[in-house]
Amino acid sequence: MRKVLLSLAAASAIVSAASLVPTRAEAMTVGTAAGVLAAVEDTSLLEDVRYVCRHRGFSSRRACW
Repeated sequence: MRKVLLSLAAASAIVSAASLVPTRAEAMTVGTAAGVLAAVEDTSLLEDVRYVCRHRGFSSRRACW
């Protein structure tokens, strides 16, 4: 009996949550938000990275990251 009540409660929670979701999607254009536009201009496909190698403990092995 508990399993039935628990599954009914879960199903009613899912149905009530689905009824609160808006029915249509509204997209924001890039030109409307100044912060988003500045972030788009600031991004780049190139990024500087470092490659560091250090000795691990007392062995001759190196750990690189």
